[in-house]
Amino acid sequence: MTKTIPLGEVVHVSAGQPAPKPSEMSDDGHPFIRAGSLERLLHSSTEDDCEKIGASVAKYRRLKLYPKDTVVFAKSGMSAKIGRIYRLRQPSYVVSHLATLVPTGKYDPSFLTHWLRRNSPSRLIHDHSYPSIRISEISGLGVPDLQIGEQRRIADILDKTDVIRREIKVCLNLANRFLQSTFLKLFGDPVNNPRGWPIAPVNNLGVVQSGLQVSRKRNTLPMRRPYLRVANVFRDELILSEIKEIGLTKAEFSRTKLQFGDVLIVEGHGNPNEIGRTCVWDGSISGCVHQNHLIRFRPDRNVVSPIYLSRLLNSQGGRLQLIAAARTTSGLNTISTTKVRELRIPLPPIEEQHEFERFVAAQKQIVTQVRRARAEAARLFSSLSQGAFRGEL
Repeated sequence: MTKTIPLGEVVHVSAGQPAPKPSEMSDDGHPFIRAGSLERLLHSSTEDDCEKIGASVAKYRRLKLYPKDTVVFAKSGMSAKIGRIYRLRQPSYVVSHLATLVPTGKYDPSFLTHWLRRNSPSRLIHDHSYPSIRISEISGLGVPDLQIGEQRRIADILDKTDVIRREIKVCLNLANRFLQSTFLKLFGDPVNNPRGWPIAPVNNLGVVQSGLQVSRKRNTLPMRRPYLRVANVFRDELILSEIKEIGLTKAEFSRTKLQFGDVLIVEGHGNPNEIGRTCVWDGSISGCVHQNHLIRFRPDRNVVSPIYLSRLLNSQGGRLQLIAAARTTSGLNTISTTKVRELRIPLPPIEEQHEFERFVAAQKQIVTQVRRARAEAARLFSSLSQGAFRGEL
């Protein structure tokens, strides 16, 4: 059995710092990494897509800038149970909910990242109802006591295997950008409306509906159904790896049950650029409902395509329109159902919207095959990783 050494002896273990106000965020500066950022950073975005903090705010708030190769993971909140491990690609500020493992030169950051993904720190949680991991327990976590040269050898093998997964991720990002450019080519910028399409308020194109208020008293209700949260809805993408259930009445179920083709709009977010991120419900979970922080729009499909509308709201012009309609409440940027109903959008002929739908469907088939390749690459990586930490590499 491999000898271990306390983690705190080979890296500096600490936590991030409280987040500045949304109004203090900037378009320039270093990234600010939240617990909620990790899902996107590990799947479909980069640190450049995160909120930024300028030097003056960082100085005023006395924020610590964590160096490249710092390893971070959630140490409190429900995210701590998931065990997402991320290594910074550039110097960044980090929220207080995240543990930070700052390199000292005594331990290879890549090896440590791989090892923590295989040996999740979530096992240090004592009470899963109120998940939290103490910094002292993280410092005392036993990690393999290997020579750094051996760590780098193992990490190099795993990194080379992992690069396949990352290249597939790049392909998926390029496919999404291609769709965005196709949208603009067909319909133009929705803000300028260069094609001169008729303009209509969303309220005239379908039904806008809020969702279920989440509370503990719902645990006493006999009917339980899966429900979507903000954490499941991204721009033109559903992430359904973690689905929760909620108690509700029959009347509430009838009101909030999702149908294939429903457009889901995120009501609020700490980052104003994330207000109104939108995707289309694919019907993959039977009897699924949605919480109140997701606004549902059920379009009249004879007039507007849900795929067209989702892409429009996620475009740069659509985002600007949503930000302009939003307000700030309790530190969150939010958009109400009333404001969603009032949004005015260009309406190309439905035949042209359907043409774009067919294009998206064809691309989705290709993306599905690429994602299968990614899953196979992940299986191979997992097998190698398991062998590496058993001393079999």
